[in-house]
Parts: sequence; structure tokens; C-alpha cells
Amino acid sequence: MDKLVVGKIIKTHGINGGVKIDPVVDDGVNFADLGGVFVDSDGDFHKFKDVFAVSDKIGVVFDDVSSVQEAQKLVGHFVFASKEKLESLVDKNSFFIEDIKGSKVFFENGDEIGIVEEIDNYGSADVFYIKSHIYKNLSIPHIEGLIVVFKPDKKELVISKHVFDEVAVYDD
Repeated sequence: MDKLVVGKIIKTHGINGGVKIDPVVDDGVNFADLGGVFVDSDGDFHKFKDVFAVSDKIGVVFDDVSSVQEAQKLVGHFVFASKEKLESLVDKNSFFIEDIKGSKVFFENGDEIGIVEEIDNYGSADVFYIKSHIYKNLSIPHIEGLIVVFKPDKKELVISKHVFDEVAVYDD
């Protein structure tokens, strides 16, 4: 089963074994709908007893964790969900960062730009870092209209030249 990171446990919360998770999923994913998470990619599945908002983080009480001491052992660990479960919760026009990484990037006219090496999020937008034979140190923020089509089966990303010209950052 493929698993993807959905957050990191950053601290305990309350006296009954709750934890606070810093989520790395889009707002479109309701954390509670996951039903539970795997602690570490090869770890045990922990079913949710309760899920609640704690400012910009997620508070969680697991069924099988009932004390602060047990919860403390989980702090610092990443939490994962099955890719299949996540796919059932997101819009069909959404894609996972891991699916886009390694994709060849083209303009609409077929000109190849390079390969997506990394994607980071700085709050307002994901930023694609592309290894290019044309542009040095190329980065492009993912804004509306940038992606024309993504072909996950071919690992190809077609982007708008017009939007690229407006937002791309690279060295001459």
C-alpha cells in the first residue's frame, strides 16, 4: 500500500493523550475523513477517537492512546495516510506533489523545458523547481492558469507559456 505524509505530530495536547498535528495536506482534505493515520510509514494504524481544530493545526485523540506519557512518545513522528484513501477525498482534478515530481515539463507548443526536481510550499503557492537545459535555477509558483494539463501516466506536465513569462524566476 502506498502511503503519503499528511502531517507531523508536534506536541501533546491536553491530559488525556491528545496530540497536535501540523498538517501538510490541502485545506480541501478534511482530516477527520481519514479515519486515522499511520505513525511513521511502516508504523501502526491509529484510529481517530476525536479530531478538532487547534488554530492552524489539527488536534487528535487516538483510540489507543490514553495518557500524556503515551502521546509524548509520538511527538516528532510523521503521520501517513494511504494514497488510495487520500485520492477518494480530493477533487479529481487534483494531483499529489509526489506524482508531479520527476515529470517532464513542456510548453503548449511541445517545447520541452526540463524536469520537476522539487516542489515546496511557502503558504501562498506551491513552487516548482525545474532542472532545465534552457533556464538556469528555474522556479515557477503554481498559480491559476499555469498548468494546462498533467498526464500522470506519462509523467508530463504541460504549462502555459503566457503564465510562465509572467511568473517564472530564473538566472540569465
